Amino acid sequence: MIDLMWNAIEISVNIYQGFICAYFVLKFLSPKPTTNIKLYYLLSGGLHALLITVLNYLTVFEGFASVLYILELLVFAVWMLNGNIVKKIIASIIPLLTGFLISTICLNFFSSINHMSIEELVIGEGYIRAITLFSIQSLYFICFKIILKLFATDNDKFDLSEWKVVISITVVSIIMIALLHTIAIYNIDDHQRIYINLAILILLTLDILTYYLIGSLIKKNSLQHELDLLRLTDHYHKRYLENANLQNESIRKIRHDLDNTLSATYKLLSDGDIDAAMTLVSQNRKLLKHTETYISSNNRIVNAVINSKFASASAMGIQVSCLSVNDFDGIDEIDLCNLLSNTLDNAIVACLKNIGMQKWITVDIYSDNDMYTFTIKNSIEQSVLDSNPELKTTKHHKSGHGYGTQIIKDIANKYNGRYDFYEQGNMFCCKIILQSNTSSSS
Repeated sequence: MIDLMWNAIEISVNIYQGFICAYFVLKFLSPKPTTNIKLYYLLSGGLHALLITVLNYLTVFEGFASVLYILELLVFAVWMLNGNIVKKIIASIIPLLTGFLISTICLNFFSSINHMSIEELVIGEGYIRAITLFSIQSLYFICFKIILKLFATDNDKFDLSEWKVVISITVVSIIMIALLHTIAIYNIDDHQRIYINLAILILLTLDILTYYLIGSLIKKNSLQHELDLLRLTDHYHKRYLENANLQNESIRKIRHDLDNTLSATYKLLSDGDIDAAMTLVSQNRKLLKHTETYISSNNRIVNAVINSKFASASAMGIQVSCLSVNDFDGIDEIDLCNLLSNTLDNAIVACLKNIGMQKWITVDIYSDNDMYTFTIKNSIEQSVLDSNPELKTTKHHKSGHGYGTQIIKDIANKYNGRYDFYEQGNMFCCKIILQSNTSSSS
């Protein structure tokens, strides 16, 4: 009867571990739109519980066979959950490592205070083992909640290089803890076991401190990056407001002189001096071309950026065209300034590299159900993505440059949108889709 009761307890604990591990992986990642959550829990949690039961039946300590736990969770993560492969691997490893650390610490602790070997504690059937099991399962739940909270706020800020450091230190610590646990399995005195427990706690403390240290450095670098972006934003904002004012002043001057020009042209035609009249008209057409208004929307920033950029491009022999909506409700003016100025700067620089072929830039902006789509295209001689797939700056002085692509990505993320760089024939295309803030807040 007692054996039957303990078997029932063991199976219950295994089922609990299986489903709590599946729960952790699901919360650490997120389900794909086509994922049936109940099916995921049933398959992943059930199979995980079955693996634990089988391996516990075959051996007291799983050893390298515990890799099966990781593989099982990883298969379901790849099949049914979102996230890149690195994040899925991490999500599949954390439950095993957390369970191993909790079990190691608890077993050593209860073994020390009860003067029992770890093997006796694992295979025993007394109240001490029941307390140990309860403590381990409770700590499972608590640690998973803490880890999920930590990673929910910080893990997206880690790039691959930081993850490599965190994973490398964690792996080394796990290996050392495993070696200490192997020593603790054998019959050693309580005094030695206390030192083993202290060594394990010190390793865990170092891992936590390392994680927070890397996190604090990332935050510091992120703040510095944001400061650089704000400075760049301020620069663009002031620059295009100044350009807009200069352009308006230039247009006012041309209008002021237009009467005199028309009068002079009329007099030349009246006198029969057609050549002189044609020369005067041609000169004024060139002047007007440089002050042409390419867009006249209801947004002053959009007008200033596109008109000034297109005027510069036209003066360099680049053909330009623009189709745009009138209003940009729910999009911050500074973000519009940064998005358009960076994409048009890149387009102009790319066009100037075209030798012996027509140069042109087109801007197409339209909206649909509070979604704004910006498509900027420029002519190219050869593929840009083949030679520079990451779109890194090619300017000789890289200090102060290279932020353009990152600014576009940041703006797209800010407005729950997306961006894409692609090529069609001899065209390089940049498409950015932004969701109006008015729709997201309603």
